[in-house]
Amino acid sequence: MFSEEKNLSRERLCEKTGLSDATAKREIAFLKKAGYLERVGSLKTGHWIVVSK
Repeated sequence: MFSEEKNLSRERLCEKTGLSDATAKREIAFLKKAGYLERVGSLKTGHWIVVSK
């Protein structure tokens, strides 16, 4: 989803997937730590980059 919509918010992600906010937050943190997801720019105006491994 992040590769399709770079400005995807956590709220919108929850709406699309049915995940709770806490679960979405945890999953995003895991993807960032594992190196699959990277945030470029500020939290308000930045965007996501999906890193292929």
